[in-house]
Amino acid sequence: MIEPASGMRTFFANIAKNLRNNLLAGSAVMAPIGVTVYAFNWLFEAVDAILGPQLNDLLARAFPTLVAGRIPGLGIAATLILLYITGSVTRSYLGSQIVRIWDRFIKKVPLFGAINMAVKQVTTAIASSGTQFRRVVFVRFPDENSYVIGFVTGNTEVTKGDHRRNVFIPTAPNPTTGILALMRPDQIIESDLSVEEAMKMVVSAGLVERYVGSVPVPPAR
Repeated sequence: MIEPASGMRTFFANIAKNLRNNLLAGSAVMAPIGVTVYAFNWLFEAVDAILGPQLNDLLARAFPTLVAGRIPGLGIAATLILLYITGSVTRSYLGSQIVRIWDRFIKKVPLFGAINMAVKQVTTAIASSGTQFRRVVFVRFPDENSYVIGFVTGNTEVTKGDHRRNVFIPTAPNPTTGILALMRPDQIIESDLSVEEAMKMVVSAGLVERYVGSVPVPPAR
């Protein structure tokens, strides 16, 4: 027979565990969203303060009968135009060289350089995950009864006739670090996870997504 005091302790322990797990899962989802919203809000306000009045004055001179005051939404338009121009320039040869020189310079600046490079690595990983990662696989590690998530990024011929799969195995919760393994096709296990679902699992350390599927049972030894 369970004593009332013991039952109450178990009840409150379960509530505390549920609260902790939900708060952690919620934080894993909301933290990246909050950082993204904050970054875009800061960028919008900065661009709007600098370019908004200039664009408004330019339009007022060009169309004096149509523009009587401040036009709402100019800050958003200016931000989108700035992002588009920056992306176009960056993708050109000259722009890529300028970005490379800037990166080398900013790395030498204490603290700011580390923060800048960390943000760039994360945004690059998120932006390129859908195109650079071809598919999601499972790799047996650290033993045959355990699995880790890997992303197939390409193929490599190690020696003549020895074709391997390039499998990037990220480190949770930071997917910008990990190991690159050159594996035989029979060493990897295909999964039903999409790249986005797998990335959510890695970033949240398994708190956000729950994979429900089946993988081959390791052979008996």
